Amino acid sequence: MNVDVAANASLPYNSIVYDPGGDFNTSNYSYTAPVHGLYYIYFNAYRNSSTGALVSVYVNSNTEVLKCRPVPQGGDFVFHSAGLIRLEKGDYVTVRALNLIDNFYGSTDQRYSSFGGWLVD
Repeated sequence: MNVDVAANASLPYNSIVYDPGGDFNTSNYSYTAPVHGLYYIYFNAYRNSSTGALVSVYVNSNTEVLKCRPVPQGGDFVFHSAGLIRLEKGDYVTVRALNLIDNFYGSTDQRYSSFGGWLVD
């Protein structure tokens, strides 16, 4: 299934594969850290369009920690980024489109797009 994502909106990852603590919220597409620590966070976002050139990971909606920009700008593209992020208990993480993305694949099918992570330390 593909959907359009407005500028500055969270990418609609709403299919959960594994979340034993129930820390991912499918209504606002955010992960909330259950404990303080160092987390490995990753995302893949498949775009089937000529729009949507920037995707970023944010902590608490105001701190950008990872950013992807495709080259070339048009056509099919899979954004991917990963990194280690220190989170406090209650911090939340989202993946956002910084400009309009039409035809984002993954709102109900994790085979095309995914977002996840785990506590490292």
